[in-house]
Amino acid sequence: MAKQAVIAKGDREGQLSNQERERRRRVWLAATKVLKAAAIRTGVPDLGLEHEHYLYGRPKQGAGELR
Repeated sequence: MAKQAVIAKGDREGQLSNQERERRRRVWLAATKVLKAAAIRTGVPDLGLEHEHYLYGRPKQGAGELR
């Protein structure tokens, strides 16, 4: 969904050319490839949501059970 939001942001009224859309698609794919390569498996499924709990000991915000 984030990909669609990024692409749609600059193309609300079809203002982008096909070339620009393709360039943005390639940039998005390259960025996600870098992020996936840098990902670390921590075994903590809610680390991104509850990072303050794990870093600073604050109470969990209760974003829901992740499985």
